[in-house]
Amino acid sequence: MSLMQWAKRSLASLLGKHKDSIKKLPLIKQLNQKANKELDEGRQALLKANFDQILEIVYDQDHLNFDLWLDFGSLLGYYREGGRIEHDIDMDFALKVSDLEAFDVYEAHLLANGFRKRKDFTYEGKVVERAYDFNGLNIDFIFYEATESHFTSVTIDFKINAIGQPTRLMAYRYQLPLMEIDWAKIEAHKVMVPQDCHRYLSLLYGADFMEPNTHYHWQANPIYQQVSSQPAQVKLLP
Repeated sequence: MSLMQWAKRSLASLLGKHKDSIKKLPLIKQLNQKANKELDEGRQALLKANFDQILEIVYDQDHLNFDLWLDFGSLLGYYREGGRIEHDIDMDFALKVSDLEAFDVYEAHLLANGFRKRKDFTYEGKVVERAYDFNGLNIDFIFYEATESHFTSVTIDFKINAIGQPTRLMAYRYQLPLMEIDWAKIEAHKVMVPQDCHRYLSLLYGADFMEPNTHYHWQANPIYQQVSSQPAQVKLLP
């Protein structure tokens, strides 16, 4: 973490409920934008440098025996760009909660190949996401409950305070259409994707998702319905 990013986090924690007002001051707004730009540029460089190696590890068929598909920006990169999105800052994969036991076995393969488990997200005691670090890049695995017609999950938004603990948790439930998962290719890499990527992505990003939009904000998407944050838990790992 850079000094500017640390200062930004510390100031936000100290200001508490006054943070949103202070953030609107011109100098603070400028510093905040600079810190965010610095952070995003670093993450974009990490994604570019590690993209191929991550796909090789994740889709190693000697270890993968369940459906594990590209999700969110990683799926959008596959479908729209044929690779990765230049401004993307992480990688996203998805699986069914019913495959959790198989994933726990598969996780040993990830850890043996440089992945470090960093965060556990649960809602009502059930896993909804696990986050890993690979050479400094964040990699998310999202868990979906599969019903007769939908994939359903809960995403948990949170902030980090000055001492590095999660705070201000907010939870949002969302649904995507249930569909088969197929093998596909990104250049030389075999990957898994939803059978109808266009329908899947149009719900995640809107009907105009084929047009790049660096200002997209997921919380403005009506598929996300805010639910009680009381059952939400975020566990940070060393």
